[in-house]
Amino acid sequence: MSTVQNNSIVKLKGRENFDQWKISAQSYLVIKGLWKFVETTLTSTATEADKESDLKARSELILLIEPDNYTYIAGKKTAKDCWDALHEAFEDTGTTRKVALLQQLVSQKLEQHDCMESYVNKTLLLSIKVKKVGFNLDDEILGSLLLGGLSSDYRPMIMGLENSGKKLTIDYVKNILLQEVEDNHAERALVVKNKTSEGKKTVRCYGCKEVGHIQKRCPNKSKNEKDDAAVLLSSSAFLVNSNNYDEDWFFDSAATSNMTKNKTWLKNICASRKSEIITANGGVMSMTCVGDVIENVVVNKESKHVTILC
Repeated sequence: MSTVQNNSIVKLKGRENFDQWKISAQSYLVIKGLWKFVETTLTSTATEADKESDLKARSELILLIEPDNYTYIAGKKTAKDCWDALHEAFEDTGTTRKVALLQQLVSQKLEQHDCMESYVNKTLLLSIKVKKVGFNLDDEILGSLLLGGLSSDYRPMIMGLENSGKKLTIDYVKNILLQEVEDNHAERALVVKNKTSEGKKTVRCYGCKEVGHIQKRCPNKSKNEKDDAAVLLSSSAFLVNSNNYDEDWFFDSAATSNMTKNKTWLKNICASRKSEIITANGGVMSMTCVGDVIENVVVNKESKHVTILC
């Protein structure tokens, strides 16, 4: 005789656990030798033994559901009637499940997650589930949904991708977002590396060249705040790499990478931590090394040396 107890089965709460409960309840009733009374309708010619077994199967089912759900089986006389009523009440139809998954997918927001990786992975998982239930969503639609869930901080990047001419499939957008996370991690690691084991900063001021502070907080900076602002602005520069502007630097505080094709301009050269840069139009530029460019600029008729971080 089986020693399995019904208190070892998680009780039916509702639609949220019906699929799991159904498997457990069926297995439990099979072990008890009562499952056949759930599968078939009890006929008028049934023996007394079968009637008694059917009553046991019905009773077992009642004990496997939460009391709040008793209303769904009230008045049901057989085990099969009880089972069918629970199915009707809690089993998702194909359409119901499709709609629920689609709602989850379109409502995904980066702010709902701890990090970019979590947001991307959850969106990818939901997109796979949506496809499995029969929704034929184009990959570009899914890629747009992934971008649509980003915060306003990512607006410049989204505009760049939209103007790139590339197909914004979910895989392409995923790779762009995760690459940005990787780059941010690398930048933070570089900051940590610039600290000694005692916790003292080893940064150097690009204004007075002294160690221990940055140019923004330099105690020896010029009293002319306008001059300082102009010098600080120059640290966000990029080189337009075209035939028309081979030797000019254009200062733009929105630049994320300062680039040049002329290696002879670089000082303090070292290996690059990444080999490629993705431009706003989706193009890819290769990188071989990094360094500093020291330029002479004129601010308010006064010549100044400016270090451009590349």
